[in-house]
Amino acid sequence: MIMILGGYAMFDKNFDELITEKLTILYTLKKIKKDMTDAQLANVILSTEILDYFTLMSLLQNMVETKIVTTYKKNGTILYSVTQNGLEVLTSFIDRIPDYFIKKIDKYIDENYDEIFAEKVLLKADYGKNDDFSYTVVASVTKGSLEIFKTSFLVENEEDAKRIASKWTKSGNEEYLKILDIFGLI
Repeated sequence: MIMILGGYAMFDKNFDELITEKLTILYTLKKIKKDMTDAQLANVILSTEILDYFTLMSLLQNMVETKIVTTYKKNGTILYSVTQNGLEVLTSFIDRIPDYFIKKIDKYIDENYDEIFAEKVLLKADYGKNDDFSYTVVASVTKGSLEIFKTSFLVENEEDAKRIASKWTKSGNEEYLKILDIFGLI
């Protein structure tokens, strides 16, 4: 069975299930009390095993189109939040969300709130061959969606490039802290 809802097709879903799933997404966004990326929202929803990823993304897109959820960019990252219309819908129909869904979401958010919004520091390194047969290694540090440090090294051969890139990704935290110390930032 294919049901058309809000301009898209959902397979093997009845109308009540789709409404419940949308309300569950609205509830999650409201409960978290912060705007979220699609990855953060997916993390919560998938961890509670309420929806699968493809259903979530499809419903989320439809919810943006119908203006019960909105998006905006902050520091190059797209964030989702509930609109006033979405809050009114949730308030009117919250009783349609099964209690066990609410309990699972509440428990997961309460136990993992800091982890959901942790801005993990990631160290990345890559290298490429230059026209003159030298290699350039680019090493960076990102925190959340921001690139907070980036440097490059020119080396003579691929082995050195591989070694530097590998060392940066394995022990770059120590090196990055040394760099911060040199500039008096720690």
